[in-house]
Amino acid sequence: MEWRSANETMAPRAGLPGASSANRLDCQTNLKAPSGTKSVSHALANRQPPLRDRASSSKVPTVAAQRAPSDAEKRAIAEASRQMTQRSARIAINIKQPKNGPVETSPTHSDGAGWYTRLKDALGTSSPAFVDIELARLMTVFRDRAGVIDARAVNGALAMIDGLKPQNEMESMLALQMAVTHALTMKFSTRLSSGKIETIPQQDSAALTLSRLQRAFTTQLETLSNMRRGGRQKVIVEHVHVYPGGQAIVGNVTHTGRGVEDKNEGQAHATDDKGTITATERAPMRSADPPRNTLPIAASER
Repeated sequence: MEWRSANETMAPRAGLPGASSANRLDCQTNLKAPSGTKSVSHALANRQPPLRDRASSSKVPTVAAQRAPSDAEKRAIAEASRQMTQRSARIAINIKQPKNGPVETSPTHSDGAGWYTRLKDALGTSSPAFVDIELARLMTVFRDRAGVIDARAVNGALAMIDGLKPQNEMESMLALQMAVTHALTMKFSTRLSSGKIETIPQQDSAALTLSRLQRAFTTQLETLSNMRRGGRQKVIVEHVHVYPGGQAIVGNVTHTGRGVEDKNEGQAHATDDKGTITATERAPMRSADPPRNTLPIAASER
């Protein structure tokens, strides 16, 4: 990415002779907001389509007028505007890459001390050394083969980390890994959907890598959640349904656990009552036949 200040004129893009900042937008450079606008995003939102396509025709094409938003869309816009006013601004950095010099980072506004304090808070640390080394690693991850750092990817990762609100360096390192894992996941998703993979082994390899990255991101998210709740698991049962013929106990239930026998020695129908057991008045039960006298057996029959 070529570093340019807001006051510099945008150079024509390669392969588009005669292109200028009036009708060409290079997304890799900074765009100077027109006077009276608040930000570049506002300038892009209000940017009108070009009246003439010089590369294809000299005639002015007819531009269809866009419809006005519906009532439901107006309500959604109002709700989104209300929520945006409640969201906190995410941390970002300016990255300058001279051709023959080291990479330079700078604040995004005039209050450098306040910006650096926010940067340390976003990374969950008070150590300047931790901030420097993790920023250097993050920029290295988003550096292409030509050595150019993708500043938008770096700031997007910082916004994600700032949104996770790490409380210490351990959570910050995990949040950094999650940001990188997400970026790699989207990279392999793009590779699979681009149709540029020609062989089946390459497609299987990319699909396997994508599946592993997705599982890794889920594991990282679960690890962060376990760290924040201290490794404890809490299950809350809000509804208990007892159907006809069923039994349930609502409240605190304690049991002795495995390997421990009760006083009745584990017998399900035994009783701990030491009193005398008496029979109730019922019909007599059948018993075995009474013993009888034996008969002699002859010796020849033995």
